[in-house]
Amino acid sequence: MRRVGQPINGLLFFFLAAAHFVDHRADFGSDADYQAYLSKDTHPLTSDRVARLAQYLREHAADLGRLQNDPSRAAVAIRSIADAIDQRVVPVLADPDQQRLMALRGRSMTLAGLAPRRAGETMAAPPPASPVPGQLFHGVFDGSMDDGTATLPTRAVLFRQGDRVTGQYSFGAGQGEISGLVEGERLTFVWRTAEGAGRGVLRSSRDGSKVEGTWGVGDRTAGGGRWTGTRAR
Repeated sequence: MRRVGQPINGLLFFFLAAAHFVDHRADFGSDADYQAYLSKDTHPLTSDRVARLAQYLREHAADLGRLQNDPSRAAVAIRSIADAIDQRVVPVLADPDQQRLMALRGRSMTLAGLAPRRAGETMAAPPPASPVPGQLFHGVFDGSMDDGTATLPTRAVLFRQGDRVTGQYSFGAGQGEISGLVEGERLTFVWRTAEGAGRGVLRSSRDGSKVEGTWGVGDRTAGGGRWTGTRAR
C-alpha cells in the first residue's frame, strides 16, 4: 500500500472487527498453549504486531497519502488512524481480562441487543407501556451492577403483568434475561445469561422510581454483588 500510495482508511475498522474473531491469550489455559498456537498461525493478531504496524503507518504517512488530492491532510489522517490503533486496538489485544469480557459479550449477545441505541446506552430499550401509577418493577431502569471487584453500567427493561415480572438486562459486558415474582415492594427473580444463571432480590421505592438489591449464583440470592437502578424518563 505504501508503494502504490494508497490510503488505509479502513484499517482501523478491520482490526476492531478482526479482534473479535481470532484466538487470544484468554482463550488458552496456559502461556505455553498460547505460544504453541502463535508458532503455527501465519497471521496472529497480537498487540506487538499491531503496535509495530501503527508505528509503520506513522513513519510513512506521507508516502501512503502522497497521491491524494491533499497529501498533507491525508498524512495527518493516517497518523490519526495509527494513534487510534494504539489507543483502541492494542490495549484489548494485550489485556486478557478485556479479551474475556469481549468473549463474554459475544456469547451472551441477543438479536435485541444488536438494535440501534443512543451513545452511552448499554442496550436499546424502548420503554414498555406506561405503568399504572404506583406500579412497581415496570419500565426501563438504568443503574449499575457490581461483583465486588468492578462496577458496570446496567440497563434493565422490566414488564409486569399481575405479580409476575419478565424482561431483559444488559450489564455492559453481556446481556441476560430476568423473570420473577413480586410480593409487596420486593421482587424475587431468576437471572440467566449464556454463561450461567442465579437468583436475586430487588426492593423498590414506594413510588417505583428506584430499585436496589443483590444477586447471587445458583440458588443464592446474594453473594454475587449489588444491583441498583432508577426508572428512566
